[in-house]
Amino acid sequence: MPEEQLPAVPNEEGSTSQGDSPLEDNAEIPIPSEVLEKLPVEMRGVIAQSFSASAMVSGPMHNPMLEKLTSEHISSLIEAVDKDGDRALEDRKHSRIWQTVIVALLVIPIAILLGYFAFLQQNTLVMEIIKLAAVALGGFGIGLGYGRWRNSH
Repeated sequence: MPEEQLPAVPNEEGSTSQGDSPLEDNAEIPIPSEVLEKLPVEMRGVIAQSFSASAMVSGPMHNPMLEKLTSEHISSLIEAVDKDGDRALEDRKHSRIWQTVIVALLVIPIAILLGYFAFLQQNTLVMEIIKLAAVALGGFGIGLGYGRWRNSH
């Protein structure tokens, strides 16, 4: 019965016995040699075996579906993604339109009714509100114009 070759197992002095391949080349094992020296002799062999086995297994996993993937499949996937983006854009446009309609149908009539009843009760208060609204709109317009001017220069 042939004897199995065991991985390199350093002895107490730090040298390895014959038939020791994994620990002879410390570049393959990502553990510093100081740490390996502190481990028991039995554990050094186990660690060397585990790192040599993981080196053989490492690498990208093979996906059999990638072999069947053609340029037509990729083109159809790209088209589907483009259509999905277009649908999302249309949904955002429609939601903005509906938000504007809802605001217009709720806010404008309420503002008109409140203005009408306030105008009937107190003309001076309504005139102050109109002045403040005009100032606020003017300030907004000036700020918007200044921002556009600053971005253009």
